[in-house]
Amino acid sequence: MASIHVNCQFCNEPDVVKWHCKSCDLNLCDECNTNIHTKSEKLSEHKVVLLQHGERTSIEDFENVIKVDLQEISCSKHTDKACVSYCLNCDKSLCSSCLIRPFQYEELNNVYEGKCLLLKDFKRKIDACYPFFEEQATKFRKIDDCEVKNQNEIKEKI
Repeated sequence: MASIHVNCQFCNEPDVVKWHCKSCDLNLCDECNTNIHTKSEKLSEHKVVLLQHGERTSIEDFENVIKVDLQEISCSKHTDKACVSYCLNCDKSLCSSCLIRPFQYEELNNVYEGKCLLLKDFKRKIDACYPFFEEQATKFRKIDDCEVKNQNEIKEKI
């Protein structure tokens, strides 16, 4: 069987590929497999196999990878970043940031927007109470001025 030398599809380092994910058809070095691919909960179900010493994935296994250069495709969410993988479940191209937690991005965004709405509501309530406290502060200043005046009158009498 003919073989080719392939680079890690995350870091693009040559001749360091030790892993192959059969589910997403990625070649991975030790570091990228450990730090990127296996960190995602959804990708933990993928079948990643250790390539035997000297084993290279065959040309037939990489026909689609050879035809498509993922780095020329942009990420579905971050159009300024290059695609490193394509998720069949989401039907989206993913950059390395999305690949780490691609399925939690929407949830995190919803939580963020919810918290922003709560903060805006809290600010509105504070702004609504502000005139009351300004009025009370004005009353206390008048009372304080009167007390200072009374104290000064008493000092002059003494």
